[in-house]
Amino acid sequence: VACSAFGMLCAFSRRFVLMAAVVGAACAPGVDAPRDDVDDDADDDDEDQPLPPLAVPQHRPLPLLEDDVLRLGSGTTVDILSALAPLPSGGHRLVFETSDEEFTFSRLRAATTPDGTHFTEATDLALGGVGDGAFVAAPSVVVVDGVAWLYGEDADDLFGAARLFRARVTDDGFGDVEALPPLPGHDSLLSWPRLVDDGAGGVLAALRDGRSVTRVAGSADGVEFGGALVVGDDGGGAMAAVGAGSGLLVFTWQTSTPTTPMRSVFQLSRDDGATWSDPVAVTDASRNVHD
Repeated sequence: VACSAFGMLCAFSRRFVLMAAVVGAACAPGVDAPRDDVDDDADDDDEDQPLPPLAVPQHRPLPLLEDDVLRLGSGTTVDILSALAPLPSGGHRLVFETSDEEFTFSRLRAATTPDGTHFTEATDLALGGVGDGAFVAAPSVVVVDGVAWLYGEDADDLFGAARLFRARVTDDGFGDVEALPPLPGHDSLLSWPRLVDDGAGGVLAALRDGRSVTRVAGSADGVEFGGALVVGDDGGGAMAAVGAGSGLLVFTWQTSTPTTPMRSVFQLSRDDGATWSDPVAVTDASRNVHD
């Protein structure tokens, strides 16, 4: 399980952490994994390909303590969104967004694991042709027809126009970056688009527009997105969409009003987003505004 403390626009420094547990996991401050956590006897027969140096601590029952997590972040920046990409030859690459506490920049970093336990140290992600602006953010990974794609956005500032891009995931890194057509409702970096497989061979994007109205958009080819349907209400954030096939979509977000606390809600569509059920509250109140 991977998570971050999701700094967003709060001036708190947190590290990206990985953790293992018998029955689940939750975010925690974390400590660097001791190098002696690595099981040196696990792959004695493969000395030509040593395992990466960092290892998730052994499985622990809840509650998880600081010694039960592996920190991949630097500890000097705020780590935000993350995505996990399967590699063509096996293993995974973990991509996460990191920023300074003043949010004057953001960039993507990545670490690779062959087995889900041993990780390389995180390094800055080089994507040719992307990142000329100060911000590269919002990583998502979508697998379509057996091919994994990294999606993200870049912008010159937090509130200016943002550009959507994607790159094919390879064993060695990423393929050529494709600049994608504008995504309706993607008004700035703070739209925070999250993209997923729609369950039917296409791609779903969940985002919010410049007025914080939550939206969902679909694409048959993962490149050109149709008009973003307004779902939810004003003041939404922490959006996510899931496609289950046969026209079934689930859209979740968080919202609050001046007189009601932050709460998590969801809506269902059974006709590919043409119509939606009324919002259903998952929680009456949530102290974590980025569930």
